[in-house]
Amino acid sequence: MKRRSFIASGAAGACGVGRVPSAFAQARSDALLKWVVGFAPGAGSDTVARTIAQFVGRGLDVPVIVENKPGAAGGIAAAAVARAPADGNTVLTVDNAMMTSIPFLYEKIGYDPARSFTPLVMIGTLPFVLAVPAQRGVADAPALFRQLRARSGALSYGSPGIGSPHHLATEMLLESIGATALHVPYKGVAPLVTDLLGGQLDFALLGVAGALPHFRSGGLRPLAIGRAARLPELSRVPTLREAGVEKFDATAWQMVVAPSGTPPPRVTELTAALRKALADPEVRSRLAAMGVELDTEPLLTRAGGLRAYLDGEIGAGRDLIRRRGIKVE
Repeated sequence: MKRRSFIASGAAGACGVGRVPSAFAQARSDALLKWVVGFAPGAGSDTVARTIAQFVGRGLDVPVIVENKPGAAGGIAAAAVARAPADGNTVLTVDNAMMTSIPFLYEKIGYDPARSFTPLVMIGTLPFVLAVPAQRGVADAPALFRQLRARSGALSYGSPGIGSPHHLATEMLLESIGATALHVPYKGVAPLVTDLLGGQLDFALLGVAGALPHFRSGGLRPLAIGRAARLPELSRVPTLREAGVEKFDATAWQMVVAPSGTPPPRVTELTAALRKALADPEVRSRLAAMGVELDTEPLLTRAGGLRAYLDGEIGAGRDLIRRRGIKVE
């Protein structure tokens, strides 16, 4: 996450991957891979993990079991995996909140985002869209920005919780346009959307997939897309950059990590299995239907690799929380 960029879109899986090395699978033919998810069954992260898991299992020749450990916005799961044996039999799905905000908002969370894990692959990104109640009559993003500047601190926005990707992305947007607003945290996206539809909130950054039905019904109005290019589903809606917010992307991401200290050969094997699964046409199609965007260039092949990217995101999240005075109340 750069100064004004909540996410540089990147996901593993576009490159073809050969057969996964079988040395570890043969040595542990009776083993299984445990994939920990920090949210309840049916949540977005859970659905994404289960979509990929069976294909990863085929590549490793072992069963992959998805284990849900909800709580503390994923923090409970992260702490558990940080304490797990670094034998290559456990992986974890992490997102923006688990790595860039939760560790800096809660004391004694039980893991260090920069030291407790070895990053394996970026699964994908999910862009946000800036939305307002249609009943408010806000014509476009610049009109909303003018209101926010003129009435700084008076307008309200919602998020699925303090430290959530939605929360941090909105604070970064407000910082970029030189405004403040009242943050209203919710326990999930559904009640947030209900209040936004009812006009109890002035605006919000929402996941595109979940917001589309409300755009189509006319209850919500999309003002701008939080990514570098327009979305096919909302081709008439400009990006935030087109709306005047330079070098800004508002996107959530999901990544797979293993406990720090996992043997390098096993890291290579797990990474190859995950990339092969993410390259499968069926997986890509199913993830696309969920609104997950897979990049054409895996972060692993970029300068600095996935570790450098993650370290940048962690530092940017920590700094944003300090600058904006974000606290758990």
